Amino acid sequence: MEVIISSEPMDRQECQLVAAGFFEDERPLRGPAGLLDWRLNGAISREIINGRITGRLKETVIIPSNSRIQSPKILLIGLGSARRISYPKLREVSSHLLQTLLKINILDFCCSIPHSKPYPIECSKAVEVWVEGLADALDLRGKLSGEVRMRITEEDRFVDEALLGAQTAKVVLKQRMRVKVKQEVTS
Repeated sequence: MEVIISSEPMDRQECQLVAAGFFEDERPLRGPAGLLDWRLNGAISREIINGRITGRLKETVIIPSNSRIQSPKILLIGLGSARRISYPKLREVSSHLLQTLLKINILDFCCSIPHSKPYPIECSKAVEVWVEGLADALDLRGKLSGEVRMRITEEDRFVDEALLGAQTAKVVLKQRMRVKVKQEVTS
């Protein structure tokens, strides 16, 4: 598995799919989901208003980007309650995310992990458990670990913390699989 930490915004990432989490109790949408909603002229918000998507834990919806971002597909994944987000839930969601992507043969994707204020989790630990959750999904599938490439988008001020989390996961997972970690430098 290759984990790339990038400060390039999610809408500029070139990959098969971008994945953005959103909470059931956070409106308007914030972070990457808010950015994607803006790029899609409010299409995600309309789906929420019409009751077609809610943000409940592990709810998963794939929509086309209609060339509004670099990636052709967007996956929205429910994170449940913002007040109840926790490291075990992040691990569970990341495992579910990768299981979903493997079913549709997506091995190159980009995501963002919620952390810091107003959430009760910190960046490096969030990235660590997210990567460990991906490993859990790969354990279920066998030998695909070398083929999976995930970019984690992060603000410049959190890149070092995200790298620390990814490196920690690499050490924790050393006996289970090979994890390559790198930083993508943007201009």
